[in-house]
Amino acid sequence: MKHSMDDEDLAPSPAEPPGPAAAPDLSVLLIGLLKGVLYREADERQWSSLLQLQARVREYVAVLALELVLDEAEGYAFLRGRPEPADDDPAPRLPRLVARRPLSYPVSLLLALLRKKLAEFDAGAPP
Repeated sequence: MKHSMDDEDLAPSPAEPPGPAAAPDLSVLLIGLLKGVLYREADERQWSSLLQLQARVREYVAVLALELVLDEAEGYAFLRGRPEPADDDPAPRLPRLVARRPLSYPVSLLLALLRKKLAEFDAGAPP
């Protein structure tokens, strides 16, 4: 007895969750986010993948004690470490993924001045 399949039989139903086809997009997206900031203007395709897979990205990076920071209005996304629990919190402290290093005074001063200039520029104040 020969059974024939139509093209309709091969197409996944809309109710089925995304399978392995979404995995490469998720992998590329996560690698990009782990490397640094993702900008909408730099890669529209990756940006749209991020918007579609946002819940899966958040779920995945939560295991690493990271959180996704996504600003759709400004068009950027990045990962940052979740705040450490308070001293009286019984939750175990996880090791940091990226070590923190103190900045020298001149570098701190330069960053503060640059941040002030950026705030003035964003506010539209004359230089």
